[in-house]
Amino acid sequence: MFHPADGENSGASLGGPVMRNGIKAELEAMFRADQDIRKNLNWEKAGSPDSLLRRSVWEPVEAQDQRHYDRVLEIIRDHGVPSVHQVGLTGNKMIFFAFIHAGLPERITPWILQLRASVEKGDSPGTWYAYVIDRVMVATTKVTMFGTTGYIDWSDGITYFDTVVPEQTELLRESIGLPQMMRNSW
Repeated sequence: MFHPADGENSGASLGGPVMRNGIKAELEAMFRADQDIRKNLNWEKAGSPDSLLRRSVWEPVEAQDQRHYDRVLEIIRDHGVPSVHQVGLTGNKMIFFAFIHAGLPERITPWILQLRASVEKGDSPGTWYAYVIDRVMVATTKVTMFGTTGYIDWSDGITYFDTVVPEQTELLRESIGLPQMMRNSW
């Protein structure tokens, strides 16, 4: 495990219980809102060939994602990546989900090293980091490192879960704490 040197921002600046609990509660509420808006999405309209109809469904989701992304960046700039011990499992997960839902890889990649350091210190589960990496990769190359996400090829309607090095995927997944892949298990 990586342990930061003295003076390095390890998230300790989150302060005492009051500040920590405030950020924890805020991140947990953001996560609930993130999941609720997606759970209640009209998926038929969201995948409609009518671009105006499709946009009407995704605009509120993207607006919320933007607010969450902006707030998470503010938290990281002020305090570092909050650990599971500081903001709980759900609060820590929201940090990673803000990046997963951030959209363009250019909005995610500047923060990859800080997210990775959080995992290496034992402050965040590796599985969420794997999702972030795979989201960037699928957006740029249509393949993933860990096989956590896929993309729909609209020409044939099939969702592909291709990985960069298929023969090493299980070892990579194990190294980050993910279970073995099962074909067609999603």
